[in-house]
Parts: sequence; structure tokens; C-alpha cells
Amino acid sequence: MRFHLATFFVFLMAMVFTTSHASPIMERDTELSSLANLVERDLSFPVTPDDTLVAKIMAAVKADLDVKVFADITANICEKIKAGLQVDASVLGGIISIDGLQIKAIQSAVIKNLKVNLDATVKADVDANVYVPLEADLRKLLGSTPLTKEQLLKILVDLEVQAKALVKVELPKLDVALKAKIEEEIQVAIKKASVNIPIIAKVDIKVTVDEKATVDVCIDIAVKACLALDVNASAQVILNGL
Repeated sequence: MRFHLATFFVFLMAMVFTTSHASPIMERDTELSSLANLVERDLSFPVTPDDTLVAKIMAAVKADLDVKVFADITANICEKIKAGLQVDASVLGGIISIDGLQIKAIQSAVIKNLKVNLDATVKADVDANVYVPLEADLRKLLGSTPLTKEQLLKILVDLEVQAKALVKVELPKLDVALKAKIEEEIQVAIKKASVNIPIIAKVDIKVTVDEKATVDVCIDIAVKACLALDVNASAQVILNGL
């Protein structure tokens, strides 16, 4: 009996020793992790407006609008163009056929090039006509005096209202800009894709859909997405993320 009790006592002391040494490290790691999250995410109020706050708010607004409105414009255009992209290819006068996978690879290359170019057009226009004036409005709304949480939320709602108005005005202009260069961009994309096609291959790539009508449809979708924006909900999400 004494042997068993002694063995149990040694085992118990070993467990206490291990726990007492391991626990502080684990607790410290947990505390540091929690502190890091607080430092990264929590905003102390009242908050004094500065460039850092402006940058955080603008980054959140851009991310929200890109996801809800702008990103789908080029994605939808490219999806519809790809569906109407006809590739006729042959090698050595048709002696060797090009299979479906190779044709799909050519289509994908064309669409990839097209999307890069269209994305650049959308970004340039939106940056200049939406985000630049919106940031100027934000700085005016914030001012320089410390703000309570309620005051900042009201400013964010006003900012979202202005953002929605700017986007609504910009989308028809973007429609015109994209239609003016969609045919050219498709030809550029086809030319870039053709660089990687062997010389011995004969490839005829053409679009069987109305490019300009496609742009109209996709912009209409973006307009509906813009009108559906909930400025109050978006402002609250931005505030929670600061």
C-alpha cells in the first residue's frame, strides 16, 4: 500500500510541475494573441481623424464596392464573350486535328487577356471618378476634432450615400467607355493569345455575340446592384471593422 501511495504521489507532483511550467506559456501566448487582435481591430473613442483613419475607411469602402458592384462587370462581360468565342483550328491543312482541350485553352487565354485589359479600364475610371472625389468628401466630413462612435457612424452613412450617388453617375459613363473599346480589346486579346499558337497551326478566332449589347447587359446588372446597396448596413460593417 505504501508503495502505491508513494508512486501516486510522485506522479501527482510531476503533473503539477509540468502544468505549472507549461500553463504560463500557454496563457501568455493566448494573451498576446488576444492583445494583437485588439490592437489590429479595436478603435478607441473618441477618435481623432488622421490619414490612417482615412486610409482604413477608404480601403473598406473600395473593397465593399468592388465586391458588390465593380468586380462583376468585367467578370460577366468575359463570361458572355467566352460563351460566344468561336475557335476554328487545324494543323497542316487539317491533317492533324486540334482537340477540345486545346481549343478551350485558346479560349481561356483570350479571355484572360481580355479581362486584364477591361479590369484596367474599370479601375482607372472608378479611381478617378469615384474614389478620388469620395476621399476628398471623407476628409471634409471627418474634420479634425475627435469623434464619438455615434458621430463616426453618421459620417460613414453620409459617405456611403455619397459613394452610392457617385457610382450611379459613373456606371453609364463606364458603359460608354467599355463599348468604345471592347472590340479593340478583344482583338488585342486574340493577338496576344495567338503568339503561343504554333506557326504550323491555322487558327481562326471570332466572337459570335454582340459585344456592345453584352456590355449594356452587364452594366445594367451593376446598376441594379448599386441601387440595392444598403448604406446603413455598409456603414455599420465598416465601423465594426475599424
